[in-house]
Amino acid sequence: MSREAHVPFCEGLQGKVLRSTLLTMAEDACQIFKDHGAENLSCLRHIGLNMLRAEPTKLSIVGKQKRCMMNTSMLEAVLSAGLTTLDKK
Repeated sequence: MSREAHVPFCEGLQGKVLRSTLLTMAEDACQIFKDHGAENLSCLRHIGLNMLRAEPTKLSIVGKQKRCMMNTSMLEAVLSAGLTTLDKK
């Protein structure tokens, strides 16, 4: 059996985004499926993930999420970092 036989389910940039939202935001556990609710929440998760990535603190995404839940100043820092990256584009 060859080592190259196993191929990851998702490859490339799209797969990285898909895996990261599944792992960090528990997208599979969401039970909203009526109309366009699942697509809308997926879009909001991606926006939140991009804002967390834009914040320059050397923490993991999960660590930043937990800090934002406990501390409003961290939440403000993440929101302002995410919005400033939108202004630059």
